[in-house]
Amino acid sequence: MIRKLTILCLLLTQILFSQQLDSLRYEFMLNGEQLDDSLKSTPFINTFAISSDNYLTLASENQLYLLGWGGIVPFGNKSDQKINSFAYTSDGLLLLIKGPELCYINELGSCEKLIELPTNDMQISNGNEVMYLFEQNKNTGSSILIAYAKGGKFKQILKSPKPINAVVEMADNLIVAIESSIFSYNPSTEQLELVTAFSKDNKVISLAVDKERQILYLSTLEGIYAFKNEQLDFLTGDFKANIITHFKNGLVFYDSAKKEIIRIVNIDKSI
Repeated sequence: MIRKLTILCLLLTQILFSQQLDSLRYEFMLNGEQLDDSLKSTPFINTFAISSDNYLTLASENQLYLLGWGGIVPFGNKSDQKINSFAYTSDGLLLLIKGPELCYINELGSCEKLIELPTNDMQISNGNEVMYLFEQNKNTGSSILIAYAKGGKFKQILKSPKPINAVVEMADNLIVAIESSIFSYNPSTEQLELVTAFSKDNKVISLAVDKERQILYLSTLEGIYAFKNEQLDFLTGDFKANIITHFKNGLVFYDSAKKEIIRIVNIDKSI
């Protein structure tokens, strides 16, 4: 597996060298139509992540994949349970949720269990010092958000009567998407404040933060928005319900159904 990783010429690494400073540019990183037939017919989950080494990681329900110039290659062993979500820690460790278990990927590519989770429908998001675990289950009547630290320490941050869709850190606060509303949680005061809200039908799917420029990007069922200096701007309706992440000077969009990844460089210039 190590040999496979070292021979990959990764798209993200090349992008860093070719970047133009000021121009708005679209970069197609994955085109589902160019995949082989077996991958075309394999459903992918609605999650992706970028490692500290610029590896772009995707997954089907039971297999992780890495994306490089040579296409998509399997990463690690097949999971014996459905993969719900995954994310990299700040020091590069890949954590994965499969069924009701939080695991890490060891050097042999196998999942090693860390803790048992309260439900089968939890997601994971990375922070600077902790990882965030949250529920998207619509049937329990409540959803919890947990901070998980090294050594197995964890703390419940909040409990929501509605599903939690996404969580990101921004400055000293935690931004939480609950259905069609965005909240800011202050860990010091433990106060939760409403930041902005959409119509009931315009649910928030994903969040991303440009930490340098302090811009919060939101992906909803109707399109992509940017929130900066307490002002909400609609950017485009072309990437509805995509999973998003911010990487360097670009916003990356992932459509798991189409298996399509597009990066818009210098998107902040349009705000």
